[in-house]
Formats: sequence, structure tokens, C-alpha cells
Amino acid sequence: MEPLEATQEKPLNLGNTTDDDGQVLESLYEGISEPPDVTEAIGEPYAPDSVPAERPTRIITGTLTVLNTWTQPTCILSEDLNRKSLTMTVVTEAATDYVNMADDYSLLSADTSGRLYAMEAAEVLGKHTGPVWVTAANSGHQVIVSWWAVTE
Repeated sequence: MEPLEATQEKPLNLGNTTDDDGQVLESLYEGISEPPDVTEAIGEPYAPDSVPAERPTRIITGTLTVLNTWTQPTCILSEDLNRKSLTMTVVTEAATDYVNMADDYSLLSADTSGRLYAMEAAEVLGKHTGPVWVTAANSGHQVIVSWWAVTE
């Protein structure tokens, strides 16, 4: 062994310099030097089959005694675009009494609008979504009108 010169540094004793633990650990992991290629992963996004949720329905009911002395029609149901069905019934003192019914206030000014007479069964008007106006001004007695509307 040669003597060290003043300009040379003394070697450090760092243990086993042939230890390959670092190389073994590195071989267990795949090195990533570039971002992954995303063109393979791009495609149609997964979406489960859409099943529309059933919206709950509501039942809107009412009863109104329409006096034949009232000079102005009365709106018993407003417009409802979500209405699924409308059922009405009329109770009167005489079988010849009726209530005039229309979807427009102005149609009730004359006795030419639709008439709904007293009946034992309810009248199903189907899926009428417009307003319902009634009057008993042309009837001989007061008229009791009941209604059931199914809406979302």
C-alpha cells in the first residue's frame, strides 16, 4: 500500500460495498419515467341502465257548496300540468239541478257551458290538466260539488 499524499482523501469504511439490496428492491417495482398512454383507456364511460324513478302522486280533494245566488263562477281547481286524473260528483236537492262547468271563466257567463247533473256515481273527467270553473247560477237550488284529482 502506498502512503497517502496530502491531497488524497482518506477512504471511508462504509461497510459491505457489494450489497445488492437496492438493486433487488428496484427490480420489484416497475419504474415509470413517462405518463401512461390514456388513449387505450378512453372509451364509452360506464353508465348503468337508467330507470326513471316513480314520482309519488298526491290526491287533491275538495267539496264546495255552490249557491245558486252567487253571480260569479268559482275556480275549484287551478291548472296543473302534472294532473293524472280528475273525478267529480254533484249532489243537489232536485234531480233537475245541475252545476255548469268549464275550463274558462268566460264560458260560464251563458247557460251554454257543460252541465254536470246530480248522480249516484262520480264522473271521471280523465287527464284534464286545465282549470275547472263552476257555477250554479242557472240552477234552482244550491249544488254540492266534490272532486278528487291525482297529481304528481
